[in-house]
Amino acid sequence: MAYIPFPFPHVQLTSAFILLTIVVVPVLMLVKANVYFGFVLNFLVVTILTGLNEVAKELENPFTNVPNDLPLNLFQAHFNEALITMFAGYHPDSHWELKESA
Repeated sequence: MAYIPFPFPHVQLTSAFILLTIVVVPVLMLVKANVYFGFVLNFLVVTILTGLNEVAKELENPFTNVPNDLPLNLFQAHFNEALITMFAGYHPDSHWELKESA
């Protein structure tokens, strides 16, 4: 499933329908509802559909380097360093232990 890309024509149709929704929905809302309710409903509909499209794009390619992603490479490097340190026998608090003098 992870190796099969999302079909390109479907992506193009979804983008076209989102643009069509942004253009057509405000007109339909103003015809069918009063001005204030139409504005609120229009804002909600367009925002929700656009948000769903953005979430779908992120789910399609989750491992891109964007500012909101976690720095997984850095986390892995820190974890590896901690493992190497742990298995080497050094403990960060070892310098606080008192050494017994003979």
